[in-house]
Amino acid sequence: MEKIEARKDRMIAALWSNSNYDDDKGTRREAIEDIEEKCEEAITIILTGINPYEEVEVEDDYGFFAAGERGLKRTLSPRQDEGTVAEVINYSDYIDQ
Repeated sequence: MEKIEARKDRMIAALWSNSNYDDDKGTRREAIEDIEEKCEEAITIILTGINPYEEVEVEDDYGFFAAGERGLKRTLSPRQDEGTVAEVINYSDYIDQ
């Protein structure tokens, strides 16, 4: 965490030394606020071990996603009249062009 704090201080010092951020739009202020926010977020992730950007698998105890899963299974599996996957792939050998 000390490395993150030191890096944050160096980045903010670099922003203050760069005259390109001198404008009336608040560019320097926004950049410094963004740096501070991201550093606090990194420290929180380190301390808690919880990454807010990591996708979490949701348990479906009540069957809410069951209809979508049934539709997905129908989409991913071949229909009975199409035959097996190997037969569908080999079907292109019989096409006359």
